[in-house]
Amino acid sequence: MAVSLSDMDAHEQPSDEMRSEWKYFAKLDPSTLAQQEPRIDDPRRLLSENGFRQAGRIGREQVARAFAELDPALAGLAEADVPVIHHPLLP
Repeated sequence: MAVSLSDMDAHEQPSDEMRSEWKYFAKLDPSTLAQQEPRIDDPRRLLSENGFRQAGRIGREQVARAFAELDPALAGLAEADVPVIHHPLLP
């Protein structure tokens, strides 16, 4: 179901549940947040351990060319193909 921006109220207060969730996350230590909270999908983890899915791959040669555009010395940093990931909850 699509929501029209004209139907939304920019001044609407969040629900008590949403406010409670925000307070919970705001109080957590940012350096350990991803390790302690299983509801957060960390893209640095293996795909089998998070909610992300692989949508494609960028070849090593293409990555090397992109790095070389920034600085020719960086081209050697492209060591392997790079996975392109997405999260099913995001359109």
